[in-house]
Amino acid sequence: MELAFWNNGSPKKARKKIVLPNGDVMFPGGPDASLDLYKYEEVGKSHGQHQSLTGPTHSLNGDTITATYEAVYDPVEHIREQKISACKATAGSLIVQFIPEYKQRNLLAQGVILGDKGRANWTAEELAAWDAAQVIWGIVSAVRTASNDFEVAIAAETDAATLAAMEPTWPNVPGVYPPVQN
Repeated sequence: MELAFWNNGSPKKARKKIVLPNGDVMFPGGPDASLDLYKYEEVGKSHGQHQSLTGPTHSLNGDTITATYEAVYDPVEHIREQKISACKATAGSLIVQFIPEYKQRNLLAQGVILGDKGRANWTAEELAAWDAAQVIWGIVSAVRTASNDFEVAIAAETDAATLAAMEPTWPNVPGVYPPVQN
C-alpha cells in the first residue's frame, strides 16, 4: 500500500492507494468512494547549518500520517561556507585598509560632481584627480574580481580535502598586500 497526497490548500490530505503488479492503481472503495482522509504531520523538517534534508518517508499510524525527514551533515558545504565567508572578510578588509570608506564616499561624490560638469569642462587638477581615482578604483576592482573568482572556484569544487586546501590569490594592494616583511 502507498499513500496518495494532494494539497489544495492546507492541510495536506492523503488516502490509501494500492499499485497492482501490472501498474494499475486502485483506491479501496473505488475511485468515486469517499476519501479516507488523515492528519498529516512533518517530523525533522528543520535542520541545522551545513545539513541537507533527505526524505520524506511516510508512515501511517491510526489516523495520522507522519512524514519523516532526515538531516544529513554536508562537510563540503560547511567548508565552502567557511571559505567564502573568510574570502569576503579578507576582500573587505583589504579594500578598507587601502581606501577607507569615507574616502570611497568622497570618490563617489567627486565622480558625481565631475560627471555633472562634463569632461570637456574639467580643469587640469580635476583631470588629475579623476585619473588618480581610476587607479584607486582599478585596485579595488581587482580585489573584488579575485574574491568573485575564488567564490566561483569554491562553488565548483566537490572534494572536501581539495576545498579545504584552496586559498584565494589576491592582487597587489599598495601598502596593504602583500604584507611588508620587516
